Amino acid sequence: EALGPEGEMHLSSSTLIHLTLLSICRRNTLHEFKKSAKTTLIKEDPLLKIKTKKMNAADQCANRCIRNKGLPFTCKAFVFDKARKRCLWFPFNSMSSGVKKGFGHEFDLYENKDYIRNCIIGKGGSYKGTVSITKSGIKCQPWNSMIPHEHSYRGKDLQENYCRNPRGEEGGPWCFTSNPEVRYEVCDIPQCSEGK
Repeated sequence: EALGPEGEMHLSSSTLIHLTLLSICRRNTLHEFKKSAKTTLIKEDPLLKIKTKKMNAADQCANRCIRNKGLPFTCKAFVFDKARKRCLWFPFNSMSSGVKKGFGHEFDLYENKDYIRNCIIGKGGSYKGTVSITKSGIKCQPWNSMIPHEHSYRGKDLQENYCRNPRGEEGGPWCFTSNPEVRYEVCDIPQCSEGK
């Protein structure tokens, strides 16, 4: 940065690039979330955890949620309380059991699109939805179970018995099945149209 002859500020090209990248990163973080204005989440299950902290803006909450920074769980959604300038981060979303939506002018709910999408992008490696039935209608085996099929798949995104594509293979999300005769099968999850 330098001052010109009239006292005006001149920014170097590297500073302009940095500022442009900052604005792109900030803008894109909120694009990872579906916003529901005047909405909050109410947990009916007392075992569900939340984390809260004062923050000035929703994009700050979003950045922390996306990176799971300082959170003892995987962040699936957050509420920004505009009146109190406070973030509430959740390891659940509006589709989770033990949770219901609430109304309040001061609240905006942001749900990570990866966890509420009912479609896949590409091979479905980022799919985190709740489909748990294979293409032929067989219920999926829970990932933490070795019955009826033993396997070596582990990972925080391998939850419940949801269809996943942990190694980004062709064919899309799949699961081990609850049928001892069928080890694994792909799930019938449609491709997302552009803009979802």
